[in-house]
Amino acid sequence: MGRGVNVEVLRAVEEVERAKAALVSAAPRGRSAGVPLAEALAGFEAHLREARSLVAKAGDGWGNADRDACERAIEEALQVAQWLRMDASPGGYETLYPILADAMRRLEVFDEVLRRRRG
Repeated sequence: MGRGVNVEVLRAVEEVERAKAALVSAAPRGRSAGVPLAEALAGFEAHLREARSLVAKAGDGWGNADRDACERAIEEALQVAQWLRMDASPGGYETLYPILADAMRRLEVFDEVLRRRRG
């Protein structure tokens, strides 16, 4: 049986989902070019910073291992975003997609923790 989920945990998961949606908004769809990468990264980073704050506020709502894993995932995803913003120059969406996917894959731990805690 799960351990339950407090409000801050749920809000942190929601912020992570918003971060992913912000990042995906850079991808072209049909005839739409998508939002500029810098704008998508800014949204991604803002939502992840909010998620990080909520993880910290949740306190005992997380187990230590879960909290550590989620904090680490946020930091790693923020590092990918910073690298894209400061140092990288992907040569088109074919190069960019795997990088964006890697940043989002790091955040899958939130889904795993939520699923485990809900039992």
